[in-house]
Amino acid sequence: MISTFSGSITPKQWVTVGHHMIRLRTWELTYDQVCEAVKPFIVDGNFKLVVRTEKNGCPIGYSALLVEKESDMDRIRSNSLIYTPLDVEGEKPTVIAKIQKYSKSPGYDEYTIKTTAPLWASRQMIKDIFSKYSSDKDYYTLTIDGRVYENEQYPIIRFSRNTVMRYGIKTDVNVVYIEYSPKHGCEDDALVAQSMQYRTYVKNPNDLSDIASLVFKFWKLEKIERSLFIESDKPKSLEEKEIVEPGLFIIPKRK
Repeated sequence: MISTFSGSITPKQWVTVGHHMIRLRTWELTYDQVCEAVKPFIVDGNFKLVVRTEKNGCPIGYSALLVEKESDMDRIRSNSLIYTPLDVEGEKPTVIAKIQKYSKSPGYDEYTIKTTAPLWASRQMIKDIFSKYSSDKDYYTLTIDGRVYENEQYPIIRFSRNTVMRYGIKTDVNVVYIEYSPKHGCEDDALVAQSMQYRTYVKNPNDLSDIASLVFKFWKLEKIERSLFIESDKPKSLEEKEIVEPGLFIIPKRK
């Protein structure tokens, strides 16, 4: 049984710009439990729910809900989400809290998210996953890795080769940068992409048993360093190389 009584209306500014996505405080609830509490409010369209987990699959307390229709998001905003356990004697219902939109800290590029990936993960593979989060549908002439592309759409996918330590072995990888449009009305595209794809699994097309877990975070880089990167398509500063946030990989700190 699921309670669907009306609750206080969540502020609209807690929902991301250009997308119907809201953050949830879901405690130790699993994906199936959160989904059970959310589904009664999704009437008019589809939705995608991501329950953030550790590598071992244990929930870490936060989730993101992306819905297709504004009417469904209004229903979510206007009601309390309650998970009521079935046939569990004495266990109380869990209130799922809707929380304020994530605010990025100073020093992080608000349009670019990044990870490290194995060399077999292609630019097209990344583009296929992340293009759906771009709300800028215009076409541009863009420079990507020193090459000019006409009639190109965001996001821009850039790779930078690096060497990391993986399980004690030096491994060549690509640092992947995914840049979304700065256009007004699209400013939350990177936030939505990072929220919905925080832990992304990709398969090696040449060996389907080889699966990489890519963790995406915002790019920590000052604006002056960002301009250098866009001109040369490679990060310049030692600081940037030290703060590469790996997905599956571990990068040693310089001594």
